[in-house]
Amino acid sequence: MSGPQCLWTIDGDAIWETDCGRSFVLITGTPLNNKMRYCPYCGCPLVTNERVDPGPPPKHPTRGFAGLSPERRREIARMGAQAAHARGTAHRWTPAEASKAGQKGGSVSQSRRKVQ
Repeated sequence: MSGPQCLWTIDGDAIWETDCGRSFVLITGTPLNNKMRYCPYCGCPLVTNERVDPGPPPKHPTRGFAGLSPERRREIARMGAQAAHARGTAHRWTPAEASKAGQKGGSVSQSRRKVQ
């Protein structure tokens, strides 16, 4: 390949250093495994001198909340609840509402069983 290229090399901590002076972290695989063909920083064609076994590409990469640990998900949910309560937009169940919802939940599943 002729013309300018951006060479990416990996250090021991899974951080890819670029010829254009930037750093990039990949959770799994290599830039080529992740279908990266161009450097997102300088736009030049991306080439690597991979010294690691890339392994198979991930079948189903986890993104968003699926990639987080259960503890981290709970922490984020807790922060959202605290923010909602601080704004006054959170819902608080009264004992009467909770009782009514509990009664309604059982009746819905029983009525579906009768239809079948």
